[in-house]
Amino acid sequence: MSRFLFSSLLLFLLFSCKKDPTIVDPIDPTPKDTSTQHVIALGKSFVKKNDQAWNVLLRANLYSYQPQSFGLKANVYYANGVRESVYFSDIPCVAGSYTFEKDQNSNWANSIPQASLEWVLDGDQSLGGLNVDTSRAGNFIEVIRYDSIQKTVEGRFEVYLINYGSPNNTIFDLPDSLRFTEGKFHLKLEN
Repeated sequence: MSRFLFSSLLLFLLFSCKKDPTIVDPIDPTPKDTSTQHVIALGKSFVKKNDQAWNVLLRANLYSYQPQSFGLKANVYYANGVRESVYFSDIPCVAGSYTFEKDQNSNWANSIPQASLEWVLDGDQSLGGLNVDTSRAGNFIEVIRYDSIQKTVEGRFEVYLINYGSPNNTIFDLPDSLRFTEGKFHLKLEN
């Protein structure tokens, strides 16, 4: 009789066990659509300058004389009359990752991106500038999406700039190099 009672109790316990319905499987089996995810909201940009968030909004421009490329530009105006301008130019309107070349007049409009930065005093006095350090690996700009109908462009970048013989000005303390990291943009293209 005890054997029967033990077997009955064991069968009762076995069939009364249920999985807790409140526990959810941590892995979501539904695939995520990454083609609609953006690196940053439309109309926004972000970049770190020497590891510090740089509060500047990039603007994207299509070139009327070179419709297969676009450029990014930002200006910062300081109280002492200095304008700091960063330029990313000759970027192809095609999704892909591109390395930068040194910014020179002779290589303009060759669809190889260039990056530079300049400081100007009172709108007409050059204080100095920086250009891409082409000896470093890791300088890139990536076009993630280009939409010719909506006129938007989205991407990310990192670049290291160095002084290539700009005038040495003792009035203003200008750096010999700058790092732009974690750059991202999602912008409307202007003409």
